[in-house]
Amino acid sequence: MQSSGNTTLRLCHAVLIGLVLSQALLSQAITLQAASELPLGSVVSIEEALIINRVDMTIGSQMFQLRDDTRAVSVYLQDPDSIQAFLGDADVGDVISLTANTNSYLGLFESVTPSAPAAVVPSPTIDLSVDPVLVGVDDFLAFSTTAEQLESQYVFLEDIILRKIRPGAPGQTPFDDLFPYETNIVDEPFLERTTYAAVYPDGSSVAVWARSAESVATLNEAFGDRVPSGPFDLTGIFTQAFDQDDPAPGEPGVNYMLNPVIHPALIIPEPGVLGLFVLCCLMSSRTTLHCVGGM
Repeated sequence: MQSSGNTTLRLCHAVLIGLVLSQALLSQAITLQAASELPLGSVVSIEEALIINRVDMTIGSQMFQLRDDTRAVSVYLQDPDSIQAFLGDADVGDVISLTANTNSYLGLFESVTPSAPAAVVPSPTIDLSVDPVLVGVDDFLAFSTTAEQLESQYVFLEDIILRKIRPGAPGQTPFDDLFPYETNIVDEPFLERTTYAAVYPDGSSVAVWARSAESVATLNEAFGDRVPSGPFDLTGIFTQAFDQDDPAPGEPGVNYMLNPVIHPALIIPEPGVLGLFVLCCLMSSRTTLHCVGGM
């Protein structure tokens, strides 16, 4: 009996120690990559993460994006006014700390339900660029080997022509049939809740989901309320949606797309242009957003 009692007592001690260690690990600041590898629902503390987008990409709730030097994450907030409440005056390029739960929604790794308003880190140790990353068709393919590391990153497509995908049957996703698409959308404004095809010269394409009014407003402001007629570069957030298998973070899946957004002070930099960038949209036969100005 005493041996059985000792065994039970040791098991209790082991469980208690495990719980203490688990809580200690969760209270420590970890990287976004390490957070994505924990069981979903874990409470994690991120000590330093760079805001790469605070323009909402959703409908009826709100979402913004952060990154550190390991990966990016979309932070989901249920309240329609919660980005302003959570971030306050913190803007793109600022480094913040936060504590939140981890989650995955139809393939997209998320951080949800932050416990308190974000705290801006006054003297961050991370030194990260907010410039968008160049991506191509291969990154968006089903089970792409690069897609998971690109999730929630600020990226750009180069030399594309935008075409609007015709609405499908009720219940269809934008991936059920990317073609046929409407070819004559030049000079009409970008539209919310609309799926486009970013078409390359070889005919390959990437799905572009202009979902929220806030993100579409940035496109219309930058391009003068019209879809460019010639090849241009388009920035946005690399995302995943409608993957009904809901693969775990880091596991390749399907239905990768671009949520388009343009930041007035964070545009694709031209080679050799440094310093403080301001928006200057130069339209030509090859429409590109150029950043001009310097320190």
